[in-house]
Amino acid sequence: MKKKKISFPKIDDITVDNYEEYLSVFYRAIGWNGKCDLDPKYISINKNRWKEICDDFNKTEQCGAGFAWMNWGPTADEDTPYDKVIIHKEAFTQPQNI
Repeated sequence: MKKKKISFPKIDDITVDNYEEYLSVFYRAIGWNGKCDLDPKYISINKNRWKEICDDFNKTEQCGAGFAWMNWGPTADEDTPYDKVIIHKEAFTQPQNI
């Protein structure tokens, strides 16, 4: 399984004003072009960082913000270094025509 390890992107902290865009900003910062399919289970970040981001979403007190991160955010992984993102080749794929 081919994967790459990149630095965690430098993006704005989560606030009431930007929480809705945070996920797309994060994925674009790590290489998603917005056109291909995105499968977050093939993207991992450090488990502690994942929890911190989820807490930041919940601090906005916007209904469901933390759940968005849990459902559509990357996978939490104890083995991923805190300052890295692991991206497997299956994370970004071309849409399939049915």
